[in-house]
Amino acid sequence: MRGSYQRIRSYRKKIRGLVHPWQPLLKNATVQKEVEIERMVESIVGPSLLRGHYMVFAKEVSKLMKKYKGQMLYTEVCIKYDKWVARGLNTVFLDLILGRMNLPLCAPPVILCEDWDNQIDCENAGCYWWGGSCHDTPEPPPHVETRYLRSDQQTVNGLTAYKLSTTQSSSLSSVTINTYIGLSEVYVTQYLGIRVWKRDSNQVETEITSGTAVAIASSDVNGLINAIWACIQTVLTSSDSIVVRVYADDFSPPTTLRRTFTTEQLGASQLDSVTWTVYYYLGRTSSYNSKTGLWRVTYTFRHGSTTYNSRIENFQWRE
Repeated sequence: MRGSYQRIRSYRKKIRGLVHPWQPLLKNATVQKEVEIERMVESIVGPSLLRGHYMVFAKEVSKLMKKYKGQMLYTEVCIKYDKWVARGLNTVFLDLILGRMNLPLCAPPVILCEDWDNQIDCENAGCYWWGGSCHDTPEPPPHVETRYLRSDQQTVNGLTAYKLSTTQSSSLSSVTINTYIGLSEVYVTQYLGIRVWKRDSNQVETEITSGTAVAIASSDVNGLINAIWACIQTVLTSSDSIVVRVYADDFSPPTTLRRTFTTEQLGASQLDSVTWTVYYYLGRTSSYNSKTGLWRVTYTFRHGSTTYNSRIENFQWRE
């Protein structure tokens, strides 16, 4: 039993004797490799304050070369490359290091225009800044339109209303605003205005105006009247429609709804901040009843033909 134990100890000593002589050689080879890397980096970078970082990069690459081959090596090296670029190292020096190590250069990371979040970086990258974000194409020209308040109807995003379209219809439509009866032919000023909403495909409306009528025009005669409104820039989705409601009363701001109009789904990304000019045709008729001795004066809002050309000019949006 004792003899077996002695043989095992002797065997282990022999094994150790075989292993130990190689250790200094392996250590010397590793040190020599690191020295070569340091000299190579020094020759490329020179007396840079960041030279130590370039050496770390080169040593990391050297370790990867022992672990990986082919495409996997390229991928792992470029991950390290991008990390050190992000930390502020010069790509020229990093590329020279890879070249000396006989490795292919890493392609610069592709940054899409849409990834830039500020105008300066966006434009420096050759992209285009508009609409509050970065794009790879110039801002498309706006659609500048006259939208007519037509006499026919359509259903858009669940709402059935009169058409607000780029062409005029051929027939008149009208709605009574007020009627006055008295002993004399009295004319009373009427006020017409609009409120504006965007309406999505889920039938949800968001008002663009401030909750009261805008573009308020007034008159007591028969004919076209107009007023302006500064439209607010409004973000849209492609399926949104614009809904315009006309209000009219003999006081201002008018609050009684008289007509509702809707565009088609515009396919727009925004409604532009521009000044609309809104035209309303105010109709006025008067008649005398000889039996009662009374006058009747009636005001109507008329739309839907070139004769009664109610419309919105400078309606502007972008795709």
